[in-house]
Amino acid sequence: MTTYKNIHGKKIKFLASDPPAAVAEGQVWYNGTDFKTSVKVGAWASGANFPATKRLLAGFGTQTAAIAAGGSPNNALTFHYNGSAWTAGGDLNTAKNSLDGVGTQTAGLVFGGNSPGGRLNESEEYDGSSWTEGNNMNSSRSDSHGAGLQTASVAAFGVIGTSRTNKTEEYNGTSWSEVTNAPTSNDGTRGSGTLTAGIFTGGDTPTRVTTTYLYDGTNWTTGGAMPQALSKHAASGTQTAALVFAGASPAADAEVDTAAYDGTSWTQIADMATGRQELNGADASSTATLAICGELQPGNSNAVEEFTEAVALKTITDS
Repeated sequence: MTTYKNIHGKKIKFLASDPPAAVAEGQVWYNGTDFKTSVKVGAWASGANFPATKRLLAGFGTQTAAIAAGGSPNNALTFHYNGSAWTAGGDLNTAKNSLDGVGTQTAGLVFGGNSPGGRLNESEEYDGSSWTEGNNMNSSRSDSHGAGLQTASVAAFGVIGTSRTNKTEEYNGTSWSEVTNAPTSNDGTRGSGTLTAGIFTGGDTPTRVTTTYLYDGTNWTTGGAMPQALSKHAASGTQTAALVFAGASPAADAEVDTAAYDGTSWTQIADMATGRQELNGADASSTATLAICGELQPGNSNAVEEFTEAVALKTITDS
């Protein structure tokens, strides 16, 4: 007969009281009444509503120090989030939507986008209070997404002219350089991570895909496939601990699904309260992030949700 000891090489412990959840993660024990374990649990909760209803904005930073800038309807507004409330920051130099951003609340970067005059090659740097024009990208593009920091970032995919692109550019804090093209021309992809360990997910090629693209600062490789094809979703975290949420799938244009990546494979986890696409978030962490605004199908949203992962005690049952 297969037993716990046969599988794991040790017996289940008897503990008179449950240990702290964080200390006991991954263990199994009997407390005289129940068999217990400690596991990671992720959940979404409502955050403070954004000051305006919008989609296609840039979002970056952390759950308690986030930046949201630009967006549709077309504007130059910037807002800071401190984990409980939004306050106004300095306006972008150019009103735009379909842009992306990387970095921190006091050292951010946005690039590309759409304006009434067409697609943009502009980049702007943020110091926590005001935006400064940086050097232009080599290609005017919208819907490009990136990974990294203000002084070391990568931007890939998007739309140049009227076509999806696989062009990739790196920013060193001063100038943009064209580097190795991504494997597939794509828009609707989302990115996070760093310049030398970036992760980009999903998108339209033109069909929606489950692909995970990994960038090491020089070359592109493919990681584990997502549980479902996604485009126009949001992403956060690193190459070995990432999160994707919401977006458009082949089944729906306003998904609530969330999936977590461990560097090898994706696992479906907690659903959001409100399905939407063309949102953005705080991209620094997979264990504490934000979902900001987006398109509800129909109509734009000002809803903000906070995702937090914690370690919790769980009673083991036979169901």
